[in-house]
Amino acid sequence: MNSLGLTITRIANVQNEQAKVLKEVEAIRNDVQTMKRDSDNMDALKRTENHPSSQKITFYLLFNDRKDVFEYLPTDTIADVKREIAIRMEVPVHQQMIYFKSEFQPKPNYNMLFR
Repeated sequence: MNSLGLTITRIANVQNEQAKVLKEVEAIRNDVQTMKRDSDNMDALKRTENHPSSQKITFYLLFNDRKDVFEYLPTDTIADVKREIAIRMEVPVHQQMIYFKSEFQPKPNYNMLFR
């Protein structure tokens, strides 16, 4: 093989190696970006106000044409909810029956009823 052929072969080999290195660099860059994004998400969760256990759940209640709004934490139990209803709406706990609608409704929906 002449020197021109060897030079062309060497150039092709160098270009192939450069392409491999560029792919590896791009993969490392993507990994670093993913780690940074994950780290930012973890930092946000470490703050109390962003943690799911500290986000309040709002209940809209209707009883005898009286509407009321209750806010609870996910860690509160149904017994906690019923005690609060007993205090604020004067309905004894043993007379309360709470019904939940499964779909999300962005506007207040007074769908918890008592009998």
